[in-house]
Amino acid sequence: MDASTRMTKNGVTEAFRLLIDEINNVDQEIKDSIMEAVQKNNHDKANMLIEKTKNLKHFQDEVGALFKKWRSGISPPSRKPFPVGHNSKGQYTAVRPLRAPASRLRVSFPDEGKTIEERYAADTFAQTIKTIGINQVRKLGVNIGGIPLIDSVKHDEKYGQREIDGWHICTHSSNQNKKALLDEIAYTLGIRLKVEILR
Repeated sequence: MDASTRMTKNGVTEAFRLLIDEINNVDQEIKDSIMEAVQKNNHDKANMLIEKTKNLKHFQDEVGALFKKWRSGISPPSRKPFPVGHNSKGQYTAVRPLRAPASRLRVSFPDEGKTIEERYAADTFAQTIKTIGINQVRKLGVNIGGIPLIDSVKHDEKYGQREIDGWHICTHSSNQNKKALLDEIAYTLGIRLKVEILR
């Protein structure tokens, strides 16, 4: 394994990806709330939420910039996958993360007897798209957050894309919206699957 591969697999990189995914979830939830407020003619609330999206956009840009700095060479090549510490006996021990992800996804394909459940919902989402068929899904012309769900182009890190087989799958949505989108894709393509949000 070369240095660049080790760098992309360390704990800090995973923490950045989790943070970016969670920020994207918040962004999508705020946008959903804006739409709901507009539909209810609550323009004061809508305007307040719009201001929040502007502030969040600045924060997204700052996190994205820090992530790029980290990946540009700050991360030492020999960095272990997860941080370690010492217990009272001076032995190495795993350091607990600050908190677990808010929720995960589990996707089951009854006809194939296959279940996908990755550590992060974004990875489960992307692997499900791969299992359904990247070319099939790509033909549907789905967009998320202003970019194609499946694109040949790598966009800004804030979109939380996952690269599979040379394609970039956008994960810029809340877990609820990921579930809804997978359900819609499956219905459109006539595929049986069950999507669950796990807490």
